[in-house]
Amino acid sequence: MDMELNRDAVFGSRSLLAPQLAPQPSGVLRREAINPFLPRVLRTPPLFPEADEQETSAGGMLSGASILVIEDDYFLALSTKEALRRAGAAVVGPHHNEDSARRAMRNQRVSAAVMDIMLGDGPCYALATELAACGVPVLFVTGYERHQLPGTLALAAVMTKPVEPGDIVSRLSTMLAGMHEAHDIEGAN
Repeated sequence: MDMELNRDAVFGSRSLLAPQLAPQPSGVLRREAINPFLPRVLRTPPLFPEADEQETSAGGMLSGASILVIEDDYFLALSTKEALRRAGAAVVGPHHNEDSARRAMRNQRVSAAVMDIMLGDGPCYALATELAACGVPVLFVTGYERHQLPGTLALAAVMTKPVEPGDIVSRLSTMLAGMHEAHDIEGAN
């Protein structure tokens, strides 16, 4: 016999809770908006307390960059996406596999990619190799070590999990700044 959780039976009437648990514009559940009889555990802090209501920062570290995110861990994908947006980047994704990312890239050009190596359907080396061959920098955020990368990706940047989203932003910013400097030097010659 399948046991199905009846949310209304566990948490009370949906019609009573829905308006009380609606997030405020900042994404934070404010004390005055919550039924005081509900357990305190339902009052969650914001994912990024320093963030304001804007989705992107016009003068952010990654302003003007379009970043592809491929990560099958929901929470890491979400926090990475939000950190990139706060830094001014346009985020393509997050995507949970290579096929989904390829479909999204048909209509969008990307400046860089943040990728996990091992996704639910296996390693994502093929897409990373294609991106690198096109001059798109790839940052692997993974549990794998650099020596486990195939030779075609030996120069790819690697951050070993666990990683803070802010560190991903900093690393991408450094990678993209290095590309711009190299481009400026080539243009001067």
